[in-house]
Amino acid sequence: MENKEDEFWDKTPRILTSPYMMESINKPIEIFRGSFKVQDNAMCVDVDGNLYFNWFPRREVLFEGVFSGSSIEAFKLLEKDEEIDLFIEQAYFGKASILGVRTKPDIISINGYISYDAVQGDKTIPVTSLNFVIPNLRYFNGSNTKDGTKENGQYFNSRLKFEDDDFEIFIDRFPDFEKLNRALKDSGGFISLYAGEIKKRQGDINYSELQDLLFCFQKFLTFLNGRRTAPLFIQGVYEGKVKWTDFSSRIVDPYKYVVSWPAQVSIDGLDTLWRNYRVLWKQNKDFARSIIHWYVEANMNSGYLEGAIIMTQVALELLYNWLIIEEQKLLIGRDGANITAANKIRLLLSQINLKSKCPETLEKLGLFIKENKLEDGIEAFVLIRNSIVHSQENKRKEIKNLDGDVKFEALELGLWYIEVAMLNILEFEGMYYNRCSRAMWSGEGEEPSPYLKSKS
Repeated sequence: MENKEDEFWDKTPRILTSPYMMESINKPIEIFRGSFKVQDNAMCVDVDGNLYFNWFPRREVLFEGVFSGSSIEAFKLLEKDEEIDLFIEQAYFGKASILGVRTKPDIISINGYISYDAVQGDKTIPVTSLNFVIPNLRYFNGSNTKDGTKENGQYFNSRLKFEDDDFEIFIDRFPDFEKLNRALKDSGGFISLYAGEIKKRQGDINYSELQDLLFCFQKFLTFLNGRRTAPLFIQGVYEGKVKWTDFSSRIVDPYKYVVSWPAQVSIDGLDTLWRNYRVLWKQNKDFARSIIHWYVEANMNSGYLEGAIIMTQVALELLYNWLIIEEQKLLIGRDGANITAANKIRLLLSQINLKSKCPETLEKLGLFIKENKLEDGIEAFVLIRNSIVHSQENKRKEIKNLDGDVKFEALELGLWYIEVAMLNILEFEGMYYNRCSRAMWSGEGEEPSPYLKSKS
């Protein structure tokens, strides 16, 4: 009879790995080395070289090699406005664009990039599972996984699981996450930090249906991360064998410190959050996509403080229009558009049981409200936003003379409103980090979900 330790070992899933784990920051991923073909309607030429996924200056598949044709043919390819086809081992890989041709005595070399989809193998083959990596995703304290043997193995708290009615998604933090993440913070750029797997509950996975799922999951991970990330280097696996690998580029931001709302330790509620986001995606993809876009652009400080405040206002208006006007239909006709921006946000917050009073921790913003005899934090936020947007001379002077700390705290307040609204819409019941708490240490500033408060 097995003891409890043996039973726990047997029940613990094995940690996921990937051939695309990166040993160093920004290391190119080699895809193929050997002979491949480039062709159009008029010609087909062999190139002896290599293809690799590059991180800088753009995240895309590059190729280079020695051209077997004549220099005239090479320059004809370069002169073409349209893209040409690239084949690896007789299988179509992707649409190629030639960047340059270099000629030396007896040697002609070319280089270029793959414009859109880049898939090695036959992507029409249905598969039973998918493997991938995720770069630049923040730390999550997951559930148990194992590695090694029962006699000398080890456990990791690495796994996050996301599931809906159709798919199960698992992602595991790499065992050397701390070392890799430290290097990422020191140097910037990109490195893979998680391995992942997708399984379908019934039947095989087709490449066409996969794209919508991946795009949805990419947006969801971005919401968790506070900056953009996505699954990359996706392998389609059937009966243990890789049938195709998708090297297509997806949007991932180079490393930059940002605040993100998930708790440092607790992962409770994240699986349900994914299920609810997936439902929202199916019901209204445009809203589910757009709100994450504006939120993360503001959170990344795109356009610096002034630009981020404007984008925060866009996100809040989007939340108001979707929740108050379209979903709840609290206002009908012109009335919904005619109320002031401040009252739109107040009405939005009233539906998620969040008070409009400025949090006491935002001291500089609170002083600004008091000195200008404003009603609340919402009025202060809108006033600052209007001073940025409207270009009259007096408005320009107002924003120029405004303390940077006041603008920063106004941005934090607006981002907090977005996070609380989204967590309520998605019925999140775990712990979250309240950015307006201004807590600096891990685990501090965390409190129960605003959705839980609204239910009580």
